[in-house]
Amino acid sequence: MSKLNGKKRWRAFTLVELLVVIAIIAILVSLLLPAVQSAREAARRIQCMNQLRQLGLGMLTHHDAHRHFPTGGWSQRWTGDPDQGFDEDQPAGWDYNILPFIEELALYELGAGADRQEKRRLAKERLQIPLSIFHCPSRREPGVRPMQNWFYNAEPMEGNVKTDYAANGGTERLALNNGPATIERAATYNWPDQDRFNGIVHIRSTVRVRHVTDGATKTLLLGEKYLNPNFYQNSQDHGDDDGAMIGLNFDSVRWTARQFAPKKDQRGIVNHSGFGSSHPAGWNAVLCDGSSRVVNYDAAIEPIEQLGIRNDDQVIDMTSF
Repeated sequence: MSKLNGKKRWRAFTLVELLVVIAIIAILVSLLLPAVQSAREAARRIQCMNQLRQLGLGMLTHHDAHRHFPTGGWSQRWTGDPDQGFDEDQPAGWDYNILPFIEELALYELGAGADRQEKRRLAKERLQIPLSIFHCPSRREPGVRPMQNWFYNAEPMEGNVKTDYAANGGTERLALNNGPATIERAATYNWPDQDRFNGIVHIRSTVRVRHVTDGATKTLLLGEKYLNPNFYQNSQDHGDDDGAMIGLNFDSVRWTARQFAPKKDQRGIVNHSGFGSSHPAGWNAVLCDGSSRVVNYDAAIEPIEQLGIRNDDQVIDMTSF
């Protein structure tokens, strides 16, 4: 500050000084931004894990109420029927059957006691109601997205809700088919042999805790599913084209066989049968005792494969994940 003609005069920044200040601010922002992004991702990962825990608790509460884990349903051509109970007669899978146990009883009962045509209309309505608990916040927001297929017991639709979480189907993947065309034909349909499956959720499954002979603390219940980022919104991935709350399909059941090794979501990579996530370090998982953990992407495939098998009597080193 100087005086000129008895008045105070302030010295202004030169252009060079201004550019230096701007450069310093830019450097500080560039250093701070990764930390902010990392903190946000950590918060999203925690939220994702909390949602998985709630889903896992819903599956365990289902077991307490019905003496078995939620069934896998019939096929990708069937959605839920509130009048078909919770066992092998229920055509929809685990994510429909736990609705009463995650405070969504009204959604589960939509269409109960109605005639067939009304049920079809209300089934379509149910499949287009987004539930945030089914979506990883790091991947995408809840919403209705395009779909590729049709259902025997729901009116035609151009889009429905999806899920980012999948139950453990073990290592024996079933070649999907349409199943019976009507509820009545299910009694005489040629269903596959149940003894071949070694996971927790499979076609018409009614697996109990006593069937988990490897131990509930060492057997996977459910986790995040892999999805190609190119297809987050357009349902072009075979593991995301049918939707949530329907029968057995790649959308809501995944397998741990070594050819389906879990991966971090990556553009151009297809893995519609395996687990995975958009999180950088690993995918969130819940075990059959309700405990949760992050499974690293670089974990050895053999223990992950064994983690999906409920009854092979193999010792798993749980610290390897």
